[in-house]
Amino acid sequence: MDNKHNFQKLTPINKADMGIYNDALNYVFDNPDIKNVGISGAYSAGKSSVIETYKTLRPDIKFMHISLANFQPSSADAYQADNQNENVLEGKILNQLIHQIEPAKIPQTNFRVKRQLSSPKLWLVTALISSFSLLLIYILNFSRWGKFIGTLTPAVVGKVFSFTTAPLTALLAGIACVMILFYLIFSVIKEQFNRNLFKGISVQGNTIEIFEQSEESFFDKYLNEVLYLFENSDRDVIVFEDMDRYNTNQIFQRLREINTLVNSRKKSTEKPLRFFYLMRDDIFISKERTKFFDFIMPVVPVLDGSNSYDQFIAHFKKGIIFDLFNEHFLQEISLYIDDMRILKNIYNEFLVYHNRISTTEQDPNKLLAIIIYKNIFPRDFSDLQLNSGFVNTLFSKKDEFINDEIARLRVKIDTINSIIEAAENEHLKYVDEVNELINPKIQELQRVNYYNNNNTQINILIAERDQRISNLNNRSDERLNNLKGQISKTESDIIALQNKKLHEIINKENVEQIFTVTYTNEIGEESSFNEIKGSDYFALIKYLIRNGYIDETYPDYMTYFYEHSLSRIDKIFLRSVTDQDAKDYTYQLKNPEIVLTHLSVHNFEKEEILNFDLSAYLLEHQTDINKNKLYNMLVQIKEGKNYKFVSLYFESGKRIAPFVKVLNNVWTEAFYSILSESNFTEEQKKNYALQSIYHTTTSDLERMNSENALSDFIASHSDFLDIEEPDSECLIEVFRLLDVKFLDIDYEKSNKELFQDVYANDFYVIGFNLVCLMLSKVYGCSEESELKQKNYTLVLRKPDEPLVRYIQTNLNEYVSVILEHCEGKISDSEVAVQELLNDTDLESSLKSDYIDKLNTPLSNLQDIDDISFWPQLLDCRLIVYSESNVLQYFCRSGSGLDKSLADFINSKGNSFNFYYDEIDSEFEKGNGAKFFYEVVRSEELNIKTYASILNSLNRHIKSFNIDGISDAKMDVLIDQGIVTMIPEVLLFMRGHYQHKIIDFIKHNIQEYTEVVISEETFDFNEMLEILETDIDDKYKLSILVNTVDPISAMLNSCSVEVKAYILQNNLDSNDIPKLLKAYPSFAEKLQFIVNDIAMQNLDEIIQNNFFVPFLLCKQLLRMSSVNTDVKSQLFAMTVDDFSESECKECLSILNYTDLISAFNGKRPAIPITDTNQRILDIFVKKRWIVGYDVDKRDESLFRISSRRIAKRETLPTELL
Repeated sequence: MDNKHNFQKLTPINKADMGIYNDALNYVFDNPDIKNVGISGAYSAGKSSVIETYKTLRPDIKFMHISLANFQPSSADAYQADNQNENVLEGKILNQLIHQIEPAKIPQTNFRVKRQLSSPKLWLVTALISSFSLLLIYILNFSRWGKFIGTLTPAVVGKVFSFTTAPLTALLAGIACVMILFYLIFSVIKEQFNRNLFKGISVQGNTIEIFEQSEESFFDKYLNEVLYLFENSDRDVIVFEDMDRYNTNQIFQRLREINTLVNSRKKSTEKPLRFFYLMRDDIFISKERTKFFDFIMPVVPVLDGSNSYDQFIAHFKKGIIFDLFNEHFLQEISLYIDDMRILKNIYNEFLVYHNRISTTEQDPNKLLAIIIYKNIFPRDFSDLQLNSGFVNTLFSKKDEFINDEIARLRVKIDTINSIIEAAENEHLKYVDEVNELINPKIQELQRVNYYNNNNTQINILIAERDQRISNLNNRSDERLNNLKGQISKTESDIIALQNKKLHEIINKENVEQIFTVTYTNEIGEESSFNEIKGSDYFALIKYLIRNGYIDETYPDYMTYFYEHSLSRIDKIFLRSVTDQDAKDYTYQLKNPEIVLTHLSVHNFEKEEILNFDLSAYLLEHQTDINKNKLYNMLVQIKEGKNYKFVSLYFESGKRIAPFVKVLNNVWTEAFYSILSESNFTEEQKKNYALQSIYHTTTSDLERMNSENALSDFIASHSDFLDIEEPDSECLIEVFRLLDVKFLDIDYEKSNKELFQDVYANDFYVIGFNLVCLMLSKVYGCSEESELKQKNYTLVLRKPDEPLVRYIQTNLNEYVSVILEHCEGKISDSEVAVQELLNDTDLESSLKSDYIDKLNTPLSNLQDIDDISFWPQLLDCRLIVYSESNVLQYFCRSGSGLDKSLADFINSKGNSFNFYYDEIDSEFEKGNGAKFFYEVVRSEELNIKTYASILNSLNRHIKSFNIDGISDAKMDVLIDQGIVTMIPEVLLFMRGHYQHKIIDFIKHNIQEYTEVVISEETFDFNEMLEILETDIDDKYKLSILVNTVDPISAMLNSCSVEVKAYILQNNLDSNDIPKLLKAYPSFAEKLQFIVNDIAMQNLDEIIQNNFFVPFLLCKQLLRMSSVNTDVKSQLFAMTVDDFSESECKECLSILNYTDLISAFNGKRPAIPITDTNQRILDIFVKKRWIVGYDVDKRDESLFRISSRRIAKRETLPTELL
């Protein structure tokens, strides 16, 4: 038969590439012990094709196929394979087995196949039973029959039947009955054995069942029948197909049992009966399958996602349709096709659909997508034809998806607007200001929170700092323009979104939301389409829809449509007008001319009439009737303020010029309304403005510019000059007419010729960006720092340029702009600075602000005409540091050495050299002295500057009487000798600078001791302070001769000589305890003096119990001039502070040998006196002795108990 389309059958093929499969199956049949063989592989892997091909190779082997296909119901939720009745499965096996075996080979089976009975046999049985019945009646009624024959008339009839009355005939009839009965009984018994016709016998009302019913499986219940069927099947192999679709493993176990029983009853010489099981790999979930099967042969799938593309190509090329498709689409879609039968069926169905419904406008790729979808999801495809199902729901909810996406874009716009608002509301100007404001707070919190790890407030401050820095960065013109551009683009996206197809709406952000769509019907029942979403092929639907292969045109690929003069598309549009169910403005008409013939003028008053194709046709063919229709349409647009139609029409690009012209004529306020009320993007507004300039009359333009709407719009758009092939003459004329002043210009986008015209005609405001733009593009100055900080210097480089004239005419405006954008720093040249500051038209406040930001030092202060700005120039350090500029200011400003001049000098004053005489010679006489005295009095000058200037002036004050000078500066005056040492100055210093008098004396000590000091000028307290200083001893001794009053010798700063002088001439008795205590640290000379003082005051020392160190005590105890009692009292007073060895040394000096022996364990006796008792009490306290008592023999003595005796006395009595 002819197969010109190369249709593909879905049945197994018998020409499969066998290879190793053939070897494996031969091995199975070569081994009789292999009886249960598993052939495993995925669905459509080619298992059946392998068997069919092998059958052609081995015709000597007889196969029987038992196919148990089970298909999933339409609702996946209702499919529960695990609950299939195993008895049903066994019954299906028996049913197929019975029907494939000739009944003659299984006569004994109870299972019968209904077949048409043989007519001769039926006639034979009927004849035998009838004959038996007649013969039996004849024999039983033989006598009566004879009489009946005798009565027959005429006689000839009786004569004919007379032989039947003979006894021999009755005998023959009996013999025939017996033979017939024997045959019938034989047949019944045979059927009873083969078919079990009688299952019970009823005896006296009781029935005995021959085969009882049970709940056993078919195989168990009819085991003999089953074995009988398999034994007599006359097959070598039983092939079980698709049993794995039932997801039950028990059937495999039962079949193996059957196979074992069948083969056990065969003779060893007979071929074994083999069971082949065609199944998928995962039917067994563990390694138990190797225990069940005797041999398992896997079949490698002939098709999966990795090689289906090659199969697609092969089939499509055979069908001569390959060139219809996008090869990239075939490559991608093949990844989802992993079943050869499905692939073939897709091919077959595509051929049918393509030949039946294809038109020149159809896309074969989309048709193939529909066919693939139909094969993978047939139920949903069927629902789609009934306007239901998952795919239909996706397209029916397209408007909801668009609204969700618009809402997302609106949020994006709001976010950008909030960024812009935050940037504009930030009151700080520089990043450094933000860091200076917030970083100290962060550092303080870090210090406080170092140990408690509480970083919440720190993180809040860091976030605030980062946000405010981001706000400052966003405030730059470039960044703001970028953000506004993002808003404009997003608004354009919103408008464009409303006309997009579903696949154009889907993106990464909303794809999951869209494909989790559900449907709720009118009674509230919700369908989640889980059978679709839970499918392994759900990603296929996503792919086809996301890539637009299944889109809104899907009905064109599913059904027929018969087109005549009015196309289906145009008819739908006319129906939408009639039904007042508006189509999208972009709805494409095939023949607008024919559509117009079906529409009246009044139809154009309806909103549903709005269509781009129809509008473009009306604008192009303005007949009288069409003009009326067009006018009605424009009036409708005006009254309804249908900005959406206007914006989208501009996007369409169809007949824009005539549309703008007639619209502006009918609706002169259109542009103003568009700006204030519409959702036009900035690009659309610009396009409308530009088209209006080109195509609208001057009078209409002036009316359009109501409230400067058009001129302000043009001026506010930096990219307005981005015009390809502009009509410059027309544009400049309109700019002049509307008095346009651009607020900014995007030079990179601008048409360069048009830009030059705008520059030459001053059609721009004096703004920083625009001035910099002119400097960059006209002057060639592009260094950002120079544009910000040397702007006026750059402007003056080309004095003949229009920019110079334009700026000088608007100098105040220009300087205000420069000050705002200089980032706090101006570095203009001296010439530019002088020209600005000396310009009388420039406002003083702007000059002052300019100076505050200026960092260009001026060589000569006198070059600035206005002296009132001199202090500010000095404060800002804008004057070169020179003696000349300092003296110019001092002598000519009238302010003298004020704070401004002092601060200026402080900044580098230590490098100045002023010459007293030159000041008088260069300026008026007396200025040198005035300058010197103002410097001396100045509290503003820092100390280094103060000292440096006074040193360079090299002047002195003979009679110093200036009050109020700070300590540091008084030190300078003293150090440089500006204040001289004379009695009058000394007395002035004591009265006004008491805290500096010692420094003054030290610096002038020689004059003080040799000339100034006298009985009248001597001051005792002043002398004490001088003694504490580090002046030479000779000056101290010279001063000491002026007094005999007691002076403490405990002065740390005095030398040994000075202290010795004081101890010998000015001893202060209050120093004696201190002298005694410090005795060990004194030099030898002082120790001799203190020895004498101590001996002279020994009684007072003992009486007051003064501390006497061991060294001094030894010296005193050795003095022969001191009597023994005094020495004993001195020893008793000091011994408490001695060590044991020191005590023994003193006792040795005193020659107290008895007390010394107490330390050696003896018990000396000493006279009872108060001094001795005091000494012994101390000894006991320091545990040098155990104690003492009045001697029993001599009550005038104390008996001492030494430490050794005490130990001996405390020994236990048993050891004594």
